[in-house]
Amino acid sequence: MLIGQNEGGAYLGRVGVRENSWQVLSGTEGVNWTSRATSQVWYGIAMSSDGRIQAGSINGSNIWTSYNYGVTWTSRATGQQWRDIAMSSDGRIQSAVVLFGNIWTSYDYGLTWVSRAASLGWQSIAMSSDGRIQTAVVFNGNIWTSYDYGVTWVSRPLS
Repeated sequence: MLIGQNEGGAYLGRVGVRENSWQVLSGTEGVNWTSRATSQVWYGIAMSSDGRIQAGSINGSNIWTSYNYGVTWTSRATGQQWRDIAMSSDGRIQSAVVLFGNIWTSYDYGLTWVSRAASLGWQSIAMSSDGRIQTAVVFNGNIWTSYDYGVTWVSRPLS
């Protein structure tokens, strides 16, 4: 859910990526922003519906999580070409895609990750609010869906 885009940045609720810099909203209207991480090649960002749990993916590096509205961040899954990340509304279920790698899922708020699906050119992922239904896309490939919280995936060619 993109709430606003301004001066080369995309802002989602209380969190945003601007010119490869991770920022957290410090006011209520998006006027003031505070940088919370060093400049990286951020690709994906997701948050719980209340904004307390947040996760971001860095290409060629780690997934980072925050459990306090983006104030502090902890490195989690490492060493992948992370492309995108999605999260259930409560933040418990998270899925991330790796370019020319697998889909990874977490069922414990991003603490631990399990490899799922085939190694493909994954680009983006989305999920329903409860995390049960997930959809991912492959670069120059098909749409894939999961109806069991990201455990199994089925290719859905365009007709």
